[in-house]
Amino acid sequence: MRRKGDLNPMSLLITIDNGGTFTDACLTNGDKVYHTKTLTTPYDLSECFVEVLRRAALDWQESVDLDKFLAEVEWIRYSSTVGTNALVQRKGPRLGLIVRSGTDLKQFQTTLKAEELWKRLVGDQVIAVNIVDDSTIDEATVVRAVNQLLSAGANRLVVSLSDPHRLRDEQIIKRIILRKFPRHMLGAVPVLYSHELAVDANDYRRTWTALFNSFLHPEVERFLFNAQEIMRKHHARRPLLIFHNDGNSARVAKTVALKTYSSGPRGGLEGARALAQLYGWPRAVTMDVGGTTTDFGLVQEGNIIEQHFGTIEGVPTAINLLDSHSIGAGGSSVISASGRTVRIGPDSMGALPGPACFGRGGEQPTVTDAWLTLGLFDPQSFFGGQLTLDVSRAREALRRFVAEPLGLSVDEAAVKTREQFERTLADALPPSGNGTVLLGFGGAGPLCACGVAEQADIDTVVIPRLAAVFSAFGISFSDIAHTYDAVVGSPKEIPIAAGELQDRAQRDMFAEGFRLEACELRWSIRSHSGEEVALASNPHTLWDTAPHQIEPATLRLHVIAKIDHFQLSNPTAIQPIKAVSQSRRSVINPDTYQREDILVYQAADLAPGATGIGSAVIEDRYYTCYVPKGWQFDINENRDITLTHR
Repeated sequence: MRRKGDLNPMSLLITIDNGGTFTDACLTNGDKVYHTKTLTTPYDLSECFVEVLRRAALDWQESVDLDKFLAEVEWIRYSSTVGTNALVQRKGPRLGLIVRSGTDLKQFQTTLKAEELWKRLVGDQVIAVNIVDDSTIDEATVVRAVNQLLSAGANRLVVSLSDPHRLRDEQIIKRIILRKFPRHMLGAVPVLYSHELAVDANDYRRTWTALFNSFLHPEVERFLFNAQEIMRKHHARRPLLIFHNDGNSARVAKTVALKTYSSGPRGGLEGARALAQLYGWPRAVTMDVGGTTTDFGLVQEGNIIEQHFGTIEGVPTAINLLDSHSIGAGGSSVISASGRTVRIGPDSMGALPGPACFGRGGEQPTVTDAWLTLGLFDPQSFFGGQLTLDVSRAREALRRFVAEPLGLSVDEAAVKTREQFERTLADALPPSGNGTVLLGFGGAGPLCACGVAEQADIDTVVIPRLAAVFSAFGISFSDIAHTYDAVVGSPKEIPIAAGELQDRAQRDMFAEGFRLEACELRWSIRSHSGEEVALASNPHTLWDTAPHQIEPATLRLHVIAKIDHFQLSNPTAIQPIKAVSQSRRSVINPDTYQREDILVYQAADLAPGATGIGSAVIEDRYYTCYVPKGWQFDINENRDITLTHR
């Protein structure tokens, strides 16, 4: 898509979602939107970061002059998989942990997953320090503990002390370490004190949160500051903003590494919430089908469903995370014969070498190879015409690894693969009910959404206009925001704690380029169980609105600086018009295993109000939507595709 007309008075905004197979970008300018994508380069994520910016520049100004392009851009918000990848690959530093004497380390290893993570992140590199009741901490004991951990190979330390005086005692240890291991020395070791990251009174959650963050920090820091340097080199107007897993964005320097973990799926949920609120959906299940995984989430009554104490690989933490889950099934998932059935994943060919049909060295068949064999893709126009698919390679891979072992023809193997893939996704969907809308997006979501919906007894599917880059698009609804917590033991402590939190917020928002007076402040009290109660916005009146009976809890301040968002069109009555197709495609009928011609519609040519029935294919530059027999499609005012099972 090329630039049309002059720059809208609204800001030019870029949002980027770095996925496992593809890196996506959206450009929004008022009610105009442009999108592009490129293959992710896992060996060097900065390479695909620059490439997707170049492609965005080409779409916007018809040149790859990044200096000129970035001079027009107001904000760039970026979601990276670097943190998620580091944890999945266990790619991080060796950690050392300092705890209070008497701490039972078994409490941190109550499940097999927690035990496995503990062995990789910490192992036996734990030192307990003795602290007497009068808060006396022997300086030599602390120095000895640090030296022992460093000698054992730790290159980052975490200090996490249990109650009752963890805050006071961690601060004492901090002063000792700063004095004995000054930061200006080359041998200074990075140390994280758990109370500075999370105020959660639960030792298990707070300690694991600190460990996860310390493990991710070096890799995330290295890449994000490198990305920021790329921006600076090309004279970007503003610092790079990092999209967080709580739906907010902040500068690199103000980003906590753990906040980048699984931030991509949050982008899709932010977009889903915007659509759910606009169209009035009571319940929307999201299905983001990528190359490596499929992510599921839920928006109910306009709210994203979250876990108060989110889990990472099954381990509870002190931060909110999406109440979502992922499975190892996507377009690049390897398919194989397993007994008498087709097995999907969990191994993936990713972008490199990719499916066999990519012709980049991959020999094992993938779900994408099966879809190509079925005739659902045009080999010449795949990925916006940037990648020509090889049908013969796809068929040969299917024959060797699936068809012959199962005693099937290649076409039958392709049909069985598609059915098994859709069944696998349907089984993983969150529970649905009357009025549930299935939102299918990601590069492969539109292709299988109707088949998944049929198996899950869902009658309405929506494919967003920007389905192929929907997580990147969803990031465009985020603002610059920070959250601050303080432990309070009674309502009397609230005004003092509120003042301290507000002072911190003022400093941080000034660094982000905003006056606190121009921001929205939201106050709440969070109980030990995670339940939140909203409080009055004026910290001096919090005493009046706080719960009368309050146990030790967390006072929370959420500060939001609003920035421009993409403007969706409000729902209106549209006169239906029959969709016009300019071509047909030969596709294998799943019932007869025979080829039949079906209509092909170009998404860019379907105006609001266009309607049609399956079997049909709707083709976008970066996705293919399959409309099976028995389904009707309608194009709404935002050019989203609504599919209804008739």
